[in-house]
Amino acid sequence: MRMVKELKTEYPNPEYPVSVKLIEKRKECKECPCEEVRTKDLEFIVVRSGTVTVECGEKYILGPKQALLILRGVPRKIVPCCCENTGWYSIVYRPEFVVNRDAQSPLSKKYYESFRSLLPKCLKLEGENLREERALRRLAKIIEANIKKKPGFELVTLGNMALMWADLLEHTLEPQAEYTGKNVPARDELRVIEAKHYIDVTYYEALSLEDIAAKIHVSRNECCRAFKRVLNMSPVDYLIRRRIFEAAKVMYKDPLKVDSVSELAINVGFNTISYFNRMFKRYMLYTPTEFATALKQGDKEAEKRYYALENTLNGGL
Repeated sequence: MRMVKELKTEYPNPEYPVSVKLIEKRKECKECPCEEVRTKDLEFIVVRSGTVTVECGEKYILGPKQALLILRGVPRKIVPCCCENTGWYSIVYRPEFVVNRDAQSPLSKKYYESFRSLLPKCLKLEGENLREERALRRLAKIIEANIKKKPGFELVTLGNMALMWADLLEHTLEPQAEYTGKNVPARDELRVIEAKHYIDVTYYEALSLEDIAAKIHVSRNECCRAFKRVLNMSPVDYLIRRRIFEAAKVMYKDPLKVDSVSELAINVGFNTISYFNRMFKRYMLYTPTEFATALKQGDKEAEKRYYALENTLNGGL
């Protein structure tokens, strides 16, 4: 049975059970702090420079501005890369400092004990989605506050810890969308369903990729990957198709409402008539004027293009 050393953290102020330490290792230094230890409190390892491997049941490789949350009592070993200068912060704190002094309180049970039971022993934060990005920014603010120790730094630390805990709680206890099909869809599908609904009701506004990604709490890259995997198109492509369809629907269902092509373009979210005409031609194979003329003449091909675009938007999910 291997012996694991208990990492004892000294808190000079019992009312402020937070410790922030910087550990650095130069590449020419042969001695590495590789001792396996465990702490009675929560710990974040935040890499400042270089590459660090943290072993705690599994191996986690951390680069700069990445972090690892280690739960209470979990043995961990930190192995810095010996071929480069490395540095990392160890943030240790008692969770009761954030949640509640009384570990048996309803808030503690709701926001710490239940959360801890769902977490793995360690949780890596890479900044792959907006929640992780926010958590990493809060960690950076905690580190800065405890290094500079300006008046009120304890409150800055407490506030950012509480907000970070809420971010991680939301990340872990993410509510599942209702689904009545035989199989529960994957997380990508749930995200795309939510993003599609958001676009469908706000397509006429000045939406950006950042807006869509923020709505489903992921990074821009992850948002694009989810759309590509599920719909085989980008979020922006879906937005443009929705705008073109809504314009075509007005022309097809209620042509008397169309006073001018330029007004129609603005109403569905386009800033310029030239771009609207170009996109309309791409997806409908007609210019707006040609499409309106074809509908008046009872052109079945124009109707087919309309319903084909509708199926593209509404099919799949």
